[in-house]
Amino acid sequence: MNGLVTRIAERVPWAITNLTLAPIYFLHIPKTAGSSVSFWLKDQIGKNHTCAAGNWDELIRIERSELRKCRLFCGHFGVDLKRFLHRSLRTVSILRDPVQRTISHYHHVHRDTYHPRHRRVVRETLDEFVRNPDNWPMIDNFQARYLVQTPVNITNSSGPFDRSDSKAGQLSVLSEDARFLLDPGYVREKSREVIERDISVVGTTEQLLQFLSSVAREFILPLPRPEDVPFINVSPLPASDVQVASETRDIIRELTPIDQELWNSCQRRGHADAICHAAATKTAPMDYTAPSAG
Repeated sequence: MNGLVTRIAERVPWAITNLTLAPIYFLHIPKTAGSSVSFWLKDQIGKNHTCAAGNWDELIRIERSELRKCRLFCGHFGVDLKRFLHRSLRTVSILRDPVQRTISHYHHVHRDTYHPRHRRVVRETLDEFVRNPDNWPMIDNFQARYLVQTPVNITNSSGPFDRSDSKAGQLSVLSEDARFLLDPGYVREKSREVIERDISVVGTTEQLLQFLSSVAREFILPLPRPEDVPFINVSPLPASDVQVASETRDIIRELTPIDQELWNSCQRRGHADAICHAAATKTAPMDYTAPSAG
């Protein structure tokens, strides 16, 4: 009888067996290998139970009644999704080396003809991109700012927004640009606070499999294998292989000191967690270093 119950339980989707728990939210910071994380999570939870929206422009087009059915959210919503949905969420997120993330972001906007900033960035080299103040909202402590509420109140203002295709992507960019206006001291304080208080699991792109393993243990999901996590939406040339002038790297570092602090902290935490888990399970620490993501 117990064996039959176990086999039945294995066939019941996670989303159904966990209806009493708050939905999972993968807070996807752009260009951190988040598309790969989203792919893996959707495969575990079930695409039918996953919100189809990946950004604000898509989310405001979905009826509230449909959003209430979702057990998984993956997207570029920052920490504002909880306020928008008026419900609790169990949040996970991932950070990336700020220099590599910025290089990848540049290449993404440079090749994505639908990105609202493409027309400007396509005419710029990477060095011109990082030196142009108009682009700094896409660089300046970008990851830390994603962990702070945007000054744009999307929750109360989503009704009147123009949903026409000609303005696709503009709302998401607006929320990012608005965070650029926030004081760096405030961003440092609040982003640290969010990581410690509101995020169940935080990891790094460079330790991707370890992060997913921590997520699996947190939510009682099958442990991932490397072949389960394909790299999606990557640049043709990995950011780590791009030849970048030392002066360009220095400018990026000057613009991302808080991101660097947060990433360093998560890297150290990841190494410590890996050692602790290996000791607890009496296994050798795994090599969690992931290939360069786009």
